[in-house]
Amino acid sequence: MKLQKITSDSLYLSLNDYEISKKSRLYKIDKSENYSDVTYGYSKSEISQMQKDGIILEINRD
Repeated sequence: MKLQKITSDSLYLSLNDYEISKKSRLYKIDKSENYSDVTYGYSKSEISQMQKDGIILEINRD
């Protein structure tokens, strides 16, 4: 997921078109051309829960 926009209670993200099975290989798919033009909105609490559930492996704050 790539952050596109932030509001007071939501995050708007575009999803990567690819999935991988190992966290150590994220660098292979983390390229701008692999992200969809479609943006999805999630509440901050949804993002927090996805991280707790292991759906989000890491949040990169570059």
